[in-house]
Amino acid sequence: MPEGAFQIIADQLSVVQDRQLAMGQCDVRVFFSDGLLTCDTVTIFTDTKDVYAEGRVRLERGKELFRGEMVQYNLDTKKVELQVSRADTGQCWGGSNPLGWVSCTG
Repeated sequence: MPEGAFQIIADQLSVVQDRQLAMGQCDVRVFFSDGLLTCDTVTIFTDTKDVYAEGRVRLERGKELFRGEMVQYNLDTKKVELQVSRADTGQCWGGSNPLGWVSCTG
């Protein structure tokens, strides 16, 4: 697949062309040049290549593997931001969040 290109496969898929937006729900797979993202829901801004994935997210990029409840990824810059949830408390770690473990809902 060419650099910057992607393909979404999902049980439910919608595109809003005037907003340059693609959304997928249920068993989502996003294929791109050097990887694969799987999740429950995804929103991709096609102009900026920003990807917002939620629910059992798995991002495979080359030999790297990222997992979390919420992942933000840019297909051009390759920047990854993820949120990991704790099974014991339900709290989330936002990675760059200076407060550490926080409530997942706010």
